[in-house]
This record gives sequence, structure tokens and C-alpha cells, in this order.
Amino acid sequence: MFGELPKLFDRAFVISYLLPSTLWMGATLTLLDLLGLMARIRALVQETTLSGAQAITIGVAAAAVLLLALNRPLIRMLEGYGGPWNPVSWLLPLELRRFDRAQAELDASGTEYAAQGRRSAPPAVQERMRRAMEIAATRFPTRRDLVLPTAFGNSIRAFEDYPAAVYGLGSIRGWPRLLAVVPADFRNMVEDAKSQMALWLNLWFASLVLLAEYIAFCHWRFGGWHASAWRAPWMPIALIAAAAAFSALARGSALQWGETVKAAFDAFIPDLAAKLGFAPPATRQQEKAMWQDFTRAMAFREGRYMDALAETMKSTRRDPAKEPARYRKGSG
Repeated sequence: MFGELPKLFDRAFVISYLLPSTLWMGATLTLLDLLGLMARIRALVQETTLSGAQAITIGVAAAAVLLLALNRPLIRMLEGYGGPWNPVSWLLPLELRRFDRAQAELDASGTEYAAQGRRSAPPAVQERMRRAMEIAATRFPTRRDLVLPTAFGNSIRAFEDYPAAVYGLGSIRGWPRLLAVVPADFRNMVEDAKSQMALWLNLWFASLVLLAEYIAFCHWRFGGWHASAWRAPWMPIALIAAAAAFSALARGSALQWGETVKAAFDAFIPDLAAKLGFAPPATRQQEKAMWQDFTRAMAFREGRYMDALAETMKSTRRDPAKEPARYRKGSG
């Protein structure tokens, strides 16, 4: 948390944490006013040395820092990590069925596309194939055992799975190493995309907090769980609808964030290889074997995988004409 404090004044912090906190504070004050509790709150503030504006400012700043500290746990909760302790874990069978349907559609459209002829297939068949491939690639991981309980989680896992599927490099451990060679302007682009996702995620969380506040305030103010205790009954309905909308927006933003992360691997993985002192691979198969060995070395802290990597790199004599173009000198 404290390592993030220098970010308190940057654009990403304002968008991702300060804006949701400000909206939450405004909604909380509105809720208190609707329930007739503002007089008590003013009395409590007057007992301190703070003005109302100072109390609100401190509350907003504290909420923003708390959201910053909770960012990773919130992402993982909405992804579906945590096993049975996570309330969204029961959605896993639904996501597995969605994954199975997507794979079945991919297989069916691929069969139809091949039967029609790859170059002579009608536009409708080509579009069906393209759409099936896009859904499989952007909304799900490559394997069924990697599927998470939520659509949000699978959108993130899909781009986390990308560098391993394409290059052989595990993204979780490879990403911090890749950042060593990613230029600052590109890192800012990735951070901006993530901040958009964090905005909707934090608004989703704020909606749930407001719903809990509504229940607690009604119970406290009107003393019980009877029907007359629930004032402004439209509010919980609005908050539930807002939480659902913000969840969908977070999922859409996660797709855009994922595109920038994938672009970083595509553009800068040759620079990472050069930074690590790896010789340019002669073939795509050798390139993938190189990154797979490096991923194992990172994951298991085993030097023998680096030895295997060295053997892989010299097992085929280099032919510059056959090197992947992005590894050739002067290709960028």
C-alpha cells in the first residue's frame, strides 16, 4: 500500500480511486438525508474541531486510499478466486457451460468453414468463424481447467493466457520482467487502460457498500425489520441495478486493458530477450521452447531450466534468413 502513496496525485489515482470515493460520499450523504439522519451526523461533526467540509474531504481521501489498498483483493474477488469463501464461486458451472458452448461453436464454425473452402466460403460463414474465434480468444482461457467463476475473471485470464499460448512465456511471472524494457509512454497507456477498469470496479464495490449502508441505516433509524422500516424502497433496486451495470462495464474495460497488455508482449518481447542475453531463436518452435524454459526457471527457481534453455538455443544453427522478423537486427 505505502509503495503506492506517491501515486496519490496522478491521473490514474484520480480516475480509479478518488472519483469513486467522491461519488460514494455524495451518495451516502443523499441516503442519510432521505432517511432523516443528517441532523444526527451534523451534531456528531460539531462535537469535533472539524468543519463539515473538512470532515467530507478527510472521508473522501481516506476512502480513496482504502480503495487503493483493496484494489488487488477486489479484482481477485470479482474474478472468482478464493474457493467456497468467495460468494461468486457458485457461478463456476455457468461459466463452464459458456466455455463449452463457445468451444462447440468454434468447432462447428470451423467445420463449416473448412467444408465451404477457406477461400470460397460465403461471407456469413467467414463472419461466424471470425466471431467464434474472437469470443474464444478474448473471453476465455485456452483450457477448461483454467476457467474462473465469472465472466470478468475469464476476460482477464484470457489475456493472461495469451503470452504462454503464443510465445511460451508465462504472463504472471513474465510481466514484471517485461516492464523492465517497456518504455514509459507505453506503460502509461497500459496504466490508463487499467485505471478505466478500476473505475468501474470501484463503483461496483461502492454500490454494494451503499446497499449495506441502506440496510444498516434503515434498521438503526426505524428499529427493526418490519416493512415500515424500509424507506425509499426504490434505492436498493437502483443500487442493485447500478452494481450489475458497473460489473458489465468493468468486464468490457478489462478487455481493453487486456489488448494493451498483449500488445506489450507482442512489441517488446524481443527487447526482453536481448536484455536477458538470449540469442535470437532460429525458428518459432525454438522461440517457444526458449520462453517455456525461462518460465520454468522463474517458477521453480531451478538453474537446470536455464541450462536446458542454453542447449535449446544452440541446438539449431542460426540462419538469419529464417529468424523471426522481430528478432532480426534493426527490426525494432
